[in-house]
Amino acid sequence: MNANVTIADPARLPVDVKEITQRLVDGMRLDHGYLHREFFLDEDGSFWMSEIGARLAGCEIPANHGLSYGFDGFGAILDSYLGRVPDLRHSRRRAVGDLLLPLPAGHIRSVTPLEEPLCLPGVLGGRVSVAPGTSTDPQRASHAASGYVHVEGADVAETAARMANVLEHFRVEVGAATP
Repeated sequence: MNANVTIADPARLPVDVKEITQRLVDGMRLDHGYLHREFFLDEDGSFWMSEIGARLAGCEIPANHGLSYGFDGFGAILDSYLGRVPDLRHSRRRAVGDLLLPLPAGHIRSVTPLEEPLCLPGVLGGRVSVAPGTSTDPQRASHAASGYVHVEGADVAETAARMANVLEHFRVEVGAATP
């Protein structure tokens, strides 16, 4: 599964996300902008920093944050770069993630239409970016996909289970290219 999930309630994590983020911002001497950070927690609570950047996050991560917490994430990012104070009032608390849909190599004969995963539990929206007749030769890149869906759940486990359900129903059939 190639996915990212925004945690419904970061205050329940065994680390102080706000304090860690403030230390990063102070250490990088950022006075405005968007700081993307990724970290992992082992089952024993060990904290591992993965990626830090004073840049927009990849994939659909900013959209996940806005959908998860119920605010205009992209508007907030734009406001921060324009020196305005963004409106970060949260109206929701749910786990939301983006699931990248598989992209096999070959000549695409058929692909599940977006309307089908949209009917599955927790699927909020998405995009299918390939169509029958397309030839693909995806490179080994983390972002290689035939599209994506945003999926919600009460927590990461429910969101991941719903993503697995999408993968069970989504199909891209490929064959050899015909002249």
